[in-house]
Amino acid sequence: MFATWFFVKRKKKFSIFKDLGIPGPPPSFISGNLSEILDKGAAAAFNEWIEKYGDYVGFFNGAYPCLIVKDLELIKNIQIKDFSNFHRRGVFSGFARVHPIDKLNLINTTGQRWKEMRSLITPAFATSNMKKMASLMEDSTDEFLSVVECLRLKSQSFEARELFQRLSADVIFRSAFGLKSGLQQRTASNKTAESLFQGSIGLLKMFKLSWRGYLFTCFPEFGPLWRVILWLTSRYNKPVTDMILDDVTPIVQYRRENRNATRTDFLQQMLNAEADEGAPVNENSLATGDAERTTEGNDAQKLNTDQKTRGLTNAEIVANGLLFFVAGFETTGTAMSFLAYALARHEDVQERLRKEVLAVLERDGAFTYDNVFGIKYLDQVISESLRYQPSVVGFITRTGTHDYVHNNKTVPAGISILVPSYYMSRDATYWAEPGKFDPDRFATENKSQIDPTVYQPFGQGPRSCIGMRFAQMEMKLTMAKTLAKYRFVLDDRHVKEKELKIGSSFLFAYPEDGIWLKIEEV
Repeated sequence: MFATWFFVKRKKKFSIFKDLGIPGPPPSFISGNLSEILDKGAAAAFNEWIEKYGDYVGFFNGAYPCLIVKDLELIKNIQIKDFSNFHRRGVFSGFARVHPIDKLNLINTTGQRWKEMRSLITPAFATSNMKKMASLMEDSTDEFLSVVECLRLKSQSFEARELFQRLSADVIFRSAFGLKSGLQQRTASNKTAESLFQGSIGLLKMFKLSWRGYLFTCFPEFGPLWRVILWLTSRYNKPVTDMILDDVTPIVQYRRENRNATRTDFLQQMLNAEADEGAPVNENSLATGDAERTTEGNDAQKLNTDQKTRGLTNAEIVANGLLFFVAGFETTGTAMSFLAYALARHEDVQERLRKEVLAVLERDGAFTYDNVFGIKYLDQVISESLRYQPSVVGFITRTGTHDYVHNNKTVPAGISILVPSYYMSRDATYWAEPGKFDPDRFATENKSQIDPTVYQPFGQGPRSCIGMRFAQMEMKLTMAKTLAKYRFVLDDRHVKEKELKIGSSFLFAYPEDGIWLKIEEV
């Protein structure tokens, strides 16, 4: 009886795209298309499917139906025009939200609470607050330069991805929690930071699918059973998330009980965030880049002292601090390692950029938030690096709350929709010589020709990456300070290769064999 029910239900689920007339790779009855994703890597699999099936590709991540959409008009509708129907992120596995804390961050929160939370957190990334956090970032980048100098003195090649990940993790630890981490020097001065770093790496490895993740993804029908198994195993092996929470929760509680008005870090911004209870939230002010407007709105609301205020709970602050850390150090650290590789590979670009960086340093005497954002060629190089080799694969996702019809194609409610930004960044339909590293395609005279729906390393619309400006500041300040003193050089193992060997999980792209560089003094 149960076997019959399971067979009928699964057969119906796996026929959804066929019934809608949407092409895609035939799914396995057991694992959908997950085996191919694991075998080839998500990026390679998605690219092959788009080439074969076109602008709409239906596939199954285990038992979870997913729809790749490369139709630019539909993407704009989903992300912006009809956002009210697509305000939820896609769900690719029940395992993604198995821990209670996972349901409280900006990625997984939905509906009105998501709007409120986004409006409360967005002002933390306003330019005025970014400038305040710049001093914390300065300390991290200074420490990074001391690590680089040690490597130079030893004439030692280094694996760039971990080096930049530790820098990025240190930046976020200082900015998110206002504490030194010791991560770059690998000292034991802050065991909480090292525990958080290693624990976060453990969490990210889950996106490469552990056996538990595989069961959750392929057989969600047995969800209650998997949760019992997870509970039993957690009694003997403490979950990574719980270990991280043990480290972070006391920090948040201490800071709430010991308010310090002079602190400028992200944690303090979240603790201070509040708005009038019941006040309407304007969706149009939630997109990245609208932080100034949101700040003004919150300040105006605070003038009305007769109304009750709502803020973020300790659990929500912990959840978003954890999200900021885990998502931020992986994506930004990997992106900076790809950028350093590109500069070492293209010496002419590195030298041209160094000249502009040194000109600013000679003019102003030091690098600041304002002047690094004013170095046009630095912005071009970073933008091209994010296009040429993105560090994210399947992160831009949405789910509709109602069925949606576009050009006679129905997008069912509840289906996870994936915007193939990774594929589009190298699509010859939109880019001249997409395989060429050319920062001038982002020059002022050319930038207007770039469609923001095609090039969206941080997403677009109200659900875009809230930390975009922070990541840009970190990359620009780090590269400006480093290039003013040092030159990136390819290690011998990379000299003869034409392209890096790239691997990918469902969410992230990474160099399979690492990125090995040397450093020279200018």
